[in-house]
Amino acid sequence: MTAQRNRRRPRLEPMEPRMAMNASLPADTLGVSEGVVPAPGVSGSASVTIQPLNLAQGRPSTVIGLAVAPEPGSTLRPTIVSAFGPAGERLPVYHQGSPGARLGGPSTILVLDDRPGPLTVEVAGTGRSSGAFQLRVYLPGDVNGSGHVDIADLQDLASSYGSKVGQSRYNPAADFLQTGVISQQDARLLERNLSNPTPNVPLGLDVHLAAGQQTSEPHLYNSGPITRKKSVTIIGSTLPGSAVFVDGPLGYYKFNGPLLPVNAEGIFTYKLTTGVKFDPNTNFLVVAPDGRQLVRNFPIITIGSTGSLRFEG
Repeated sequence: MTAQRNRRRPRLEPMEPRMAMNASLPADTLGVSEGVVPAPGVSGSASVTIQPLNLAQGRPSTVIGLAVAPEPGSTLRPTIVSAFGPAGERLPVYHQGSPGARLGGPSTILVLDDRPGPLTVEVAGTGRSSGAFQLRVYLPGDVNGSGHVDIADLQDLASSYGSKVGQSRYNPAADFLQTGVISQQDARLLERNLSNPTPNVPLGLDVHLAAGQQTSEPHLYNSGPITRKKSVTIIGSTLPGSAVFVDGPLGYYKFNGPLLPVNAEGIFTYKLTTGVKFDPNTNFLVVAPDGRQLVRNFPIITIGSTGSLRFEG
């Protein structure tokens, strides 16, 4: 009985307000809990409660992030063994991270959860290590910390997209894979957790220049517009909540340029400065919330200008 009374149990911190738990925690944090791996070869556990608000509506499951790090002074080198839902069912792995995914960072893993309630994580020590750890459960896509993923998060992600740790634009709440770089994979994770995808609505993309920027010269639909302007604004329309990726300055359909968030009306804008007579780099990749994709080439023919193209977005 004495051993049972003295055994350390995970301690749950209050769920609301979320950022009051620890000012240094990323905004996508759903909760933190502490646990102990008591001895080499023995696992420990910790739990955090998933609220109904956190789950994506209209989807069979939601991607939940788990990150485990040693407590200060602990010699534990933690690794996540498995995760369990409220009924004790093992949760399927969506993305398998690795211990210390980022140098000095935690062990991370993404799982699929479909119901609210306690989410319990089993943790072991690598290299026969043991000690105390902290579990952070987070919601990939919840950049603004509202507790669910919506179009506002896509807008916030766009402002830090492409940034790295140490740069002023970097936001750890947008680095869902914990790689230190906010990339297209992070944006796709956000799309995966958006509620109410529209798989039965056709995916299309209509793009044109803003009013007064296109000349009246005839051109083919797929050839793009003709303009005399050196700075133009492209206006696009597609499925609401989609992410639109722009090709980089060299083209080649790598889509390593800016991320353009699509608003609730399905509209996005993109500003660029033209320079050459034929700008081949206005290629767009649309990723819809249900995972469908569409590529559209929109070259702009500029009359009477020279130079090179550069991004303004």
